[in-house]
Amino acid sequence: MIKKHIKKLVSLALATIMVMGMSITSFATEAETPAYSVTVNEYDVYVQTRTATNQQLARSGMDSATVSVIKSDAIENELLHLSSLSENELSSLGYSSEQIELLKNYSGERIETNSQLRGIFADMTCNFYKSSASTTSLTLKVVWEWTNVPVLAGIAIKDIIGIRWQGTNPAGQPLNLALNTSGSSCKISYYSRSGSYKSEAYTSISTDDPYGHAYAKIPMSAGTGDIDGDYYAKKGTLILKVDRTGSDKINEAAFVFAYGHTIVSVSPSLSLPASFSIGFSAGVETMCEEAIRMNSSGTITQY
Repeated sequence: MIKKHIKKLVSLALATIMVMGMSITSFATEAETPAYSVTVNEYDVYVQTRTATNQQLARSGMDSATVSVIKSDAIENELLHLSSLSENELSSLGYSSEQIELLKNYSGERIETNSQLRGIFADMTCNFYKSSASTTSLTLKVVWEWTNVPVLAGIAIKDIIGIRWQGTNPAGQPLNLALNTSGSSCKISYYSRSGSYKSEAYTSISTDDPYGHAYAKIPMSAGTGDIDGDYYAKKGTLILKVDRTGSDKINEAAFVFAYGHTIVSVSPSLSLPASFSIGFSAGVETMCEEAIRMNSSGTITQY
């Protein structure tokens, strides 16, 4: 009898552990679901710039140098170069069979005249997550990822991310939120062009105003041992923590995040328009710019 009871207890304990394990696994999976997500294709960004009126470009704040590069034949020349490579070479650069077919059929036409060319260009997805939230501090996680190497890229290029924030207290009044540097980080993951993981590295987070914005520069090449640009910064993770500076509780904060892709070999920099948005220096194209709200409970909504 005692042995039977022991067996039942052991069976019950094992079953409980299995259920708890399943619950923990399920919770971990759900926690990885982004609260908000946006995807942009570089083809759409370039075509939108090429087809915009001068008035629309002026309102967007895009500088003339960036517009000139995008409207030049630089993109078409790069596509022609790629089309001259063998199928094996293109495959080793990470292009799929569908993309290779598009490249081999490319004859130099302007990209805005052939929407099928969109399939060659890279998507960038930006996902927003709650890392932690309370009435004293908020921690936002932003993960961005390219589907493949951007068409205009190079080993000397550095991209840039920027983020701004504004806090409010429960009465709806402005509340200073200070960057917590020890609780913030920016990790870059490098992959081969064919999609194999190589390494990761941390890049420093800089700020000119710890109560309002921060930025980080991202080497697109893996650096030492990558003189041919075989590896690129495919994915990045920004952890940004901000703390209240007084005794008022945090009600919510608005964040605007932007990714700037450098299309000419320059050192990118951040600019801060009067509106709650982000701009970049000449030669840098904004791939993703999105504003969200996050409250002290961790709920994220579109701004």
